[in-house]
Amino acid sequence: MLSDFHCIDISEDCEQYHWVRLNNELNGEAIKLKSHTAIVHNEFIYLFGGEINPMLSNNLVYAYDIKANKWSQIAPNIAVPKVDSHSAVSIQGKMYVYGGYIPEKASYMIDMYAFDF
Repeated sequence: MLSDFHCIDISEDCEQYHWVRLNNELNGEAIKLKSHTAIVHNEFIYLFGGEINPMLSNNLVYAYDIKANKWSQIAPNIAVPKVDSHSAVSIQGKMYVYGGYIPEKASYMIDMYAFDF
């Protein structure tokens, strides 16, 4: 499982495209996830859920401040299932998360949750 975090400048005024490695650590530890979702809202990238190892997923929300190149962890008001392989989209100030796999229960989630920024 990789913890790499990169970006590429694709703006019109960019003279040469190249990858840049960004900060991937929170409190001195790399954020290592697989099969998570990532959405953009305002000047932040939000990660939700994902696989920590093949038998365990999480229900954590991470926020990456694009301008500050810094990660933080968000504490939602309720605990949602620990899920990976789900889908997420940002619409009108909310992140909607649907479906996914819960390895601890070996079952698929058919619920939808909304996270209000």
